[in-house]
Amino acid sequence: MNTNGWSYLGGQGGTLLYPTQSKAYSYGRNSSSELSGSHQWLSETATFAAWRSAALDCVDELHWWANGVIAIQSGTEHPTVHHLHFSRVVLLVPVKEILVLLMSITKDAGDISHQTTPANVYMAEQEVIRWAHRDESKARLAAIHCGCVFWHLRRFSNMAFYEPQSVFHATLALWAYSYYISQTTMPRPEEPGQISDDEEDYPGASAASLEEEGNDLDIDGIENPGFIWLDRPNDDEMVQYFVRSGRPANMKAYVSGVGDIYETKSPAKILRHGLRILESVAFAWGRDRDYVDILQKAERVMLGRGA
Repeated sequence: MNTNGWSYLGGQGGTLLYPTQSKAYSYGRNSSSELSGSHQWLSETATFAAWRSAALDCVDELHWWANGVIAIQSGTEHPTVHHLHFSRVVLLVPVKEILVLLMSITKDAGDISHQTTPANVYMAEQEVIRWAHRDESKARLAAIHCGCVFWHLRRFSNMAFYEPQSVFHATLALWAYSYYISQTTMPRPEEPGQISDDEEDYPGASAASLEEEGNDLDIDGIENPGFIWLDRPNDDEMVQYFVRSGRPANMKAYVSGVGDIYETKSPAKILRHGLRILESVAFAWGRDRDYVDILQKAERVMLGRGA
């Protein structure tokens, strides 16, 4: 099934959370142009892209100083490291849209009930698909930092009030990326042999160019690494290679307790793993129980869908 430029994979009815094309999802005269790409997407506007890049550069600079402190402390990560990783999640992930989707599938709209109409849910899903496919390098960078949040809180949690929320949002981001990469595919409009914009920005993204650029991408003598652990320390070269070229056809992306996030069964496993981490951090704060309930409901929905 193909609608508005997106290719839905799977059995009857598609495998998206909201694959229906009924009139209930017609949310305005310009809706088709927005979803087909004639309406400029925020992440593709020059002003926003420049602002986001500058913000990420600032966080990177702070992280260099934090790494120096980690080295002095023999590898112990201080709480600032958590904030630096989570700040990337905030900058790189469409959290609001993912929340709309999650609240809709769990039938627990809560404070965002006015945002969970069929039209708004469909718009939110299209935004998340765009993020996962058209903004794929930034989505993979977000996945790296979600894994780093997991790593930090499994080992260096100080039971702070902000930890449950960061686990919750990192889990949602990784779940959304895993689900929409494993269940959907964006068609390639380029002619055979034509280089896409992503491949121009990130040399070595295609299989052919990877062969040509192989010497530049060697990591410890291993050409074109086939996997990465998202929730374990990685060197800069490995991270850069995954961000550039870490599509499912090129690499496997592992998370402890989940396996490869590109597998179709991984979204539910990600929710379960996030639950385990959430239950291990502070429970003295008001929203903790809500986060647990939402993730439990979402996991049941995913298991029911076979995802």
